[in-house]
Amino acid sequence: MIIQKVHTQSYQLSVFVLLALFLGFESCETNEENGDNLTIYVRYCRETFKDDFQRFITQIRYLFFDEDGILQHVVLLQRGIDSDLQHLSPMLPYGRYTLVAIGNCEEHSDCEYKVGFTHMEEVTLAMHLRQAGDLQGDCDPMYWGILPFEYAANKPNDYICDMSNIHCRLRVTVRWANHLPGYRQGYSLQLYNVPGVYGLSPAYRIRLIPDADADPYESTLSQVVHSFPETDDTRLFHHDKKVDMYYAELDAEFVTYRYTDDRIPSLRVYHDEEAMMKEIDLKRFFRIQGWQPSRIAEQAFHLLVVVHPQTDKVTVSSFPQSDGVGWLDGGSISIMGINF
Repeated sequence: MIIQKVHTQSYQLSVFVLLALFLGFESCETNEENGDNLTIYVRYCRETFKDDFQRFITQIRYLFFDEDGILQHVVLLQRGIDSDLQHLSPMLPYGRYTLVAIGNCEEHSDCEYKVGFTHMEEVTLAMHLRQAGDLQGDCDPMYWGILPFEYAANKPNDYICDMSNIHCRLRVTVRWANHLPGYRQGYSLQLYNVPGVYGLSPAYRIRLIPDADADPYESTLSQVVHSFPETDDTRLFHHDKKVDMYYAELDAEFVTYRYTDDRIPSLRVYHDEEAMMKEIDLKRFFRIQGWQPSRIAEQAFHLLVVVHPQTDKVTVSSFPQSDGVGWLDGGSISIMGINF
């Protein structure tokens, strides 16, 4: 009886496998004949057409919304587990869709949704809070892309989705003029009023590599377009970095959500609970520099802050950027410091 049961299940399994393969090959053959296979290539180009996706993106989720904005399909891919994170051939009914791609959204960001129910306008990317009201740490180094597309019969359905950098790296080096503090440990750098929530709709775009003959909003083989999600300006966060003094200076890097032209944070340095300098509004510094964050595709800044303890003056200047990431598009390098 046991042997007969095993043989019966094996026979049934074989029939189902052969039937599934037959239907799969038949479907594939039909799509090829009609020329309507859906293929989406996802890339991350920084300053040239060189694709740096594999260098910067290790995990990605693809959200497919239908014409009514309802989430219909989700694909999660992880480097080291999935062989290809960039080429998609989703099995979808014909229709109009919007693809939202979110890269590196892992332990420090929240994104909640339910397939078949959640509307695109309801989905947000938000900082994962340590505790409500607390100073926050770094966010995930996230990337984001959006692609409206139509999947139709008897036509080519080949699309390109450009990923964009949606995090900001701010490195701050602090030095003291004339007199160093007597402490070597226990410092913190605090950054105030930083955006920490994104919606999924695009707020603005940057044609990183333009093509005069192409639609200004379309990513093509000859045009790279970076899109950036809308920012919720009503939900701002404060960040801090614990640091010790080395070689007579403090050095810290903040990884946060992107700044916008209207939302640029302020900075202060503490030793334990004691403020070591007055609060600096970096918006003034950015404006004097001519930096417009909303027009900078990859935000990476390095500031030098010099504290003058005897006069309460603070001088801010910028270091030249050495890796050519593109943040100088917003203005020139500061040679002379700006006093606060």
